[in-house]
Amino acid sequence: MTSHSQVIMETPCPEELLFNFNLEYNNINLNFSIIDKGDNNTLKLVSKEQDAKIMRNYEAYLEFNDLKRKYKYFKMFDDFKEYQFNFIELCKRKNNLKINSLDENELILVIDLNIIVDNLMNISLKRTKLTDKEQKEILLIDLEFKNREIDELKTEIKNIKKIINLKDDKIAKLEENIKKLSTRLDNVEKKFDSIEIFEKSNKNIEEINNNKSGIINNKKEYEFLFNAISPNNKVSLVTVFNSVTEGENKEKLKSAYIGVNDILILVRTKKGKRFGGYAHESFEDKEFQKQDKKAFLFSLDKLKIYKSKGTEHTIWNFNLDSIDFGWGTDLRIFHDFKNNKNYTNQSTDFEYNDENFALNEEKYFDISCIELYRVNFN
Repeated sequence: MTSHSQVIMETPCPEELLFNFNLEYNNINLNFSIIDKGDNNTLKLVSKEQDAKIMRNYEAYLEFNDLKRKYKYFKMFDDFKEYQFNFIELCKRKNNLKINSLDENELILVIDLNIIVDNLMNISLKRTKLTDKEQKEILLIDLEFKNREIDELKTEIKNIKKIINLKDDKIAKLEENIKKLSTRLDNVEKKFDSIEIFEKSNKNIEEINNNKSGIINNKKEYEFLFNAISPNNKVSLVTVFNSVTEGENKEKLKSAYIGVNDILILVRTKKGKRFGGYAHESFEDKEFQKQDKKAFLFSLDKLKIYKSKGTEHTIWNFNLDSIDFGWGTDLRIFHDFKNNKNYTNQSTDFEYNDENFALNEEKYFDISCIELYRVNFN
């Protein structure tokens, strides 16, 4: 009797697109795709760069078992699906991602794993060859770009010719009229600004003799903070903690703000920078996270407010050893503030208008003085 051995060929699972996101590096837009390779172990990360003259593709393979050996962060996950979900969640938060370098052969993507400060994962994506279809697309895009440039130049030449044909004396008269109108407008705006400042000052500024600050320098700075907290109501401040008189007393600092609504925090660093934060919602002496649409961060040196976007991590804490604004963490002040590196690390929880290190002009700072006030609304 003849026996036959039968070979069973397993059909590989097809690749599946899981998530797309975009990043910018030196004015270059890049599209990233996270793809499931179908082997229950590997994710493929693909990046495409396109403009009128360049199309470059990069890719990297991220093996679950390999990452568990290299990074403590991934040891928390027992299976591939859990790893897959958490890796995508990391990539959804733009403040976790940064392109460190980009050249003809390699793209380095850095991901902040968030467990501890500066816990970074570097991913090297290697350059791949373009397909025939992609090379044709480059030629078509380049041709379209050049045709558009030619049309724009033709239009610009026509407009220049029209301007040249205008009489010089007519242009001079128009410019003189514009100058006069601009001067009149500036004078009117200054008058309105003076009236508005006077009215707000009368509404907001309370007697401050009982709460003289070593950080706030003048009435203008008090007015700036009061208007940010409540532009339509009078407010006053009650000192609840001052490191000049209390020293670095962690228990007094905690009792001053834990469970208290409407807390104003002021910091002066050893380098002379002055900034802080305001929270309407109260901080808790336990793990928590809160949405606070009225909260804001501020710079006294620049007289600028950075408003809360009302996210779920406006104020929070997990380790119970610090005051935390924003998931970045946008502002972290340790209870043991003299022996720890307090820091500011911008995220998407506050509005910065493209300013980098808006509060301190650098990430870490040493505290010279810290003051906490409870805000009263009259």
